[in-house]
Amino acid sequence: MLILFILFAQSLEKLTLIQPESLIDKLGSEIKYGLAHFGDMPWGYRMIGTLIPTYPILGCDSILPSKEHEFIFIERGECTFVTKVRNAQNAGYKLVIIGDNINEDIDNTFSMLNDGSGSSINIPSIIIGSKWTNEFKDIFTNYAGNSENTIKLLMKFDVIKQKNVNVLFSIDLLNNNTLKIISEYKPYQQLFDIQEVNYQFLYPIYSLKMQDDENTIIESLNCISQGRYCTYDPDGDDYGTGQDVIEEIIRQLCLQKLNIEVFFNYLDLFKDQCKIAYMYEYCFSELLIRLNYPISKVENCYDNSFKKLKSKSKSNLNAYNSLLEEQLEILSEFPHTNFPPVMLNNHFVVKNVTAKNIFINICQGFLNPPEICNNQSTYSNIQDLSQQSNSFLQLLIILLGVLLIFLLVATLVYKKIVKRAQQEQTSEQVHELVTQYITFVETKASKQKIVND
Repeated sequence: MLILFILFAQSLEKLTLIQPESLIDKLGSEIKYGLAHFGDMPWGYRMIGTLIPTYPILGCDSILPSKEHEFIFIERGECTFVTKVRNAQNAGYKLVIIGDNINEDIDNTFSMLNDGSGSSINIPSIIIGSKWTNEFKDIFTNYAGNSENTIKLLMKFDVIKQKNVNVLFSIDLLNNNTLKIISEYKPYQQLFDIQEVNYQFLYPIYSLKMQDDENTIIESLNCISQGRYCTYDPDGDDYGTGQDVIEEIIRQLCLQKLNIEVFFNYLDLFKDQCKIAYMYEYCFSELLIRLNYPISKVENCYDNSFKKLKSKSKSNLNAYNSLLEEQLEILSEFPHTNFPPVMLNNHFVVKNVTAKNIFINICQGFLNPPEICNNQSTYSNIQDLSQQSNSFLQLLIILLGVLLIFLLVATLVYKKIVKRAQQEQTSEQVHELVTQYITFVETKASKQKIVND
């Protein structure tokens, strides 16, 4: 199946040498480089700065800050890329250029890997080939203080613009925050025509064996297809298993391909009503009935996504799945499963992820933005609708609270009135009985007196 997103396949980032002229005459002005798989790339911005070396040149220990410069050069070696960039970040630098001492030339197929601790990095970093490394080190050593040989660079992080925008959401069914992002984005999604934005959804799955490995049998309640597709246990020792989650992922991928509008509505409901993994299949059926969407379409897609292996049984648990293979291929582009919550046009990771920011960045990703993007009131209209909804809900809660208090007070007053009435009625009855008794005694005494006389 043709994959919608070929990640990092194209790039508009450029590193340009502005000075010194002598080096431009020798090697040209365009510098090839590789990006890091960690840190935040300031897409849509351009950075101009003077490059200075760190000391010691390997940057594996604390780096002295520079108040005048934002670009720093660090040579490769002895410690991880993340360690070098973290030290530069702590020193206040905005861009780190790592000089390779192995490869003469480096392009965008080379990337600096995350050592597992790169989540704390929020500045960009790149690596350049040894031919540039040697030239820069020569300038640092022999021409220090000579303004004509100062290394000045322009780094551009331009956003790729396309006719139709590609949007990649990552979803973790066990993490409600990822579902919340999509739920909040749903009103914005409805503003675009279905042809304008292509959506792709990425789930946290992994494989315990190679695609062409038909002989190894891996039995696990958290995998299907004998270990080809696995995910994490949703509830520990409880009844739910990774198989329940994988099967729900396939159903959701089918629904997304069949009808994106229904898919967004489904996830909006799923977020609050499908909390138990072993009930996912039942919950799926219930939600599709509520959305008035035929379950049979999803079931057909589900069955057709499995391709039977020649030497395996007829069970879907032992079959190759085209939808999950596509997921694994995309996931392979993200080392250490460090994939972003939202990615646009195959390269641009949305920072400060909110529904409004996603919408704005999608609009910036169009070559020719649709009219809805040019209407500046759109942002506030959606927000106003949300605020109106929240205000209505708050007003309803207040009214219900007031009504509850009124009913409680009325009940107490009613009970008090009834109790008082009962006390008054009882008092009257007692008084009447006493009067009758006194009359009876007086009458009896009067008759006794007549008899005695």
